[in-house]
Amino acid sequence: MIAKEPSVSRRFANLKQGSRIVVRMLVAIMIGWVSLAHGQTAADLSPGNPNLPARDVQPVAQPQAESTPTPGKAPLVKLGIGDTVTVQVYGKPDLGTTTTIADDGTILVPLIGATPITGLSPSEAATKIATALQTGEFLVKPQVTITLVQGNSQQVSVLGEVGKPGRYPVESRTTIFDLLAQAGGKGVEGASVIYLLHTDPQGNITRTPINLDSLTDVKAALPTIRLEGGDTLLVPRAGQFFVYGEVTNPNQYRLDPGMTVIQALTRAGGITRRGSSSRIEIKRRNATGGYETIHPKLTDSVQAEDVIRVKESIF
Repeated sequence: MIAKEPSVSRRFANLKQGSRIVVRMLVAIMIGWVSLAHGQTAADLSPGNPNLPARDVQPVAQPQAESTPTPGKAPLVKLGIGDTVTVQVYGKPDLGTTTTIADDGTILVPLIGATPITGLSPSEAATKIATALQTGEFLVKPQVTITLVQGNSQQVSVLGEVGKPGRYPVESRTTIFDLLAQAGGKGVEGASVIYLLHTDPQGNITRTPINLDSLTDVKAALPTIRLEGGDTLLVPRAGQFFVYGEVTNPNQYRLDPGMTVIQALTRAGGITRRGSSSRIEIKRRNATGGYETIHPKLTDSVQAEDVIRVKESIF
């Protein structure tokens, strides 16, 4: 019988199987070469082998976890009712506006409407508006800037012994000295220790004493004093004391913190020749409102409303 020639499909299948064999042989030859170069078998070169040399290991970039931002300091300037602000959206001038914060603490922003921003810093308010524009699918990545034009809410009352008592605006860098300068400075009768009164949202009042003498001492550690809108700076009248008797200038004088008897007498011009430093007495008001007589030492402290008398020497 005459043998039939294989069909075309059969010949193609045989050719395909032969190609697979050739490819497998080439892969085996390449693995052998690599094994000879590194002194390892094909199994040693598998990716899961723990003995694979470090030089053959390619580091894989791992996704880094998002770092949590470190909380910063509380904003020194907070927006409040009555403040005038300017809202600007980069590349969208039609969305910009200059407006005043309403009594309910909101401003009207194009596209998103009334937005509460009281109690926020300008940058925090800008972030809030940008988020609202993006969440509402009005803009993809809006860049919003808020500028405080006029801070009517950020005002501090200055009362007491100052040149011009009243309400004065404060900014993030306004110091106690800046505020006193705006109010015409501390008066002659003003005390060295003044008070900053702050009312919290619950209505509690915090009274913080501030010694102006310590603020002028460059070697002393300055306290951290933060001024906020609604605070009150009170400059009380300095305490007074009286000196009479055998002193050069009997009169009423301003009491300084920590003043001693000898310092008080020096302010009155000192003891005259007829006076005696051992015959000094002080009349001081007691808790019941009356007076008691004290025979002090020269190093004792003087209190407000003390009446100091220097008597004549006996000899």
